[in-house]
Amino acid sequence: MIDEVSSHSYGLSNHPPPLITTLKETAGNELDVEASVSGAGESLNIDHDKTYVQPQQRRASKRARTESERGKAYRESERGKAVRKASQKAYAKSEKGKASQKAYAKSEKGKACQKAYAKSEKGKACQKAYIQSKKGKASKQTRAESERRNAYTKAYRQSERGKAVRKAWFQSERGKASQKAYAQSEKGRARQKAYKQSERGRAARNAWSKSERGKACRRAYAQSERGKAVKRAWEQSEKGKAYRVSAKRKATYLAWAQSEKGQVVLKSYQHAYHKAYYKVFMSTGDRQLARSAGQQAGALIRVSDKATKNELESDSATSVLPAFKTD
Repeated sequence: MIDEVSSHSYGLSNHPPPLITTLKETAGNELDVEASVSGAGESLNIDHDKTYVQPQQRRASKRARTESERGKAYRESERGKAVRKASQKAYAKSEKGKASQKAYAKSEKGKACQKAYAKSEKGKACQKAYIQSKKGKASKQTRAESERRNAYTKAYRQSERGKAVRKAWFQSERGKASQKAYAQSEKGRARQKAYKQSERGRAARNAWSKSERGKACRRAYAQSERGKAVKRAWEQSEKGKAYRVSAKRKATYLAWAQSEKGQVVLKSYQHAYHKAYYKVFMSTGDRQLARSAGQQAGALIRVSDKATKNELESDSATSVLPAFKTD
């Protein structure tokens, strides 16, 4: 009996039952959980800069890894070249890559690099190989076909049929709306401004102003309500007031006064002024009243001359303008 008890106690000390082992493991797990929870709380309280590496540090680490012996060996290996080539190809096809390439090509650095590469031996050889390749030959053929197409389009526009079609389209509602929208757009305004400042635009405007049709249009516009309103607004503006006292206006007036037309108008004005002035002065003896009478007589001569001028211009304008048939 004693031997059984001692052997049983010995067995308990050497081979503990599963319950005791489970309790010990549970206590150990609880301690581990507390430690992990406390550790997690500490990690949550750690600064963001210490937990995550900053972009500059990450880039520096990547640069150091790339410049290391192991990195260089990987880059020169077949696998490294294939991975890098696939990555570059995927980036070039992406939207971000296309935008980056476009921006770089338009930059000063990109243009200088392209120019230097085109002049280098490698660039010349690459261009020569591209020209002799199937893709280069196809591109050259496409370009030649486009040149032929442009020549055909130019010849069609200069033909009678092409001119008639363009004229009909410009006179249509759709053509007028398209022209109006293009003229009001940023691109249209910039193109019109550039054309006006060019030599061709200046020559065209000069030829138009000297032509009969141009003179008739200018006379008709000057006699219209819109032309008169624009002229009054310009004279009352700052630019118009500055022009009235400018040297350019004085030079224009002197050139007009020395012309045949200007001399005739000035002589008629002076004759009417002096005649009315002396008539009133001899009868009243008042110089101020005589001066006013002379100015009124000169104004009447100016108005009558202007009316005669407008009548002649209107007659010439109606003779120049085409006649329209009315039902």
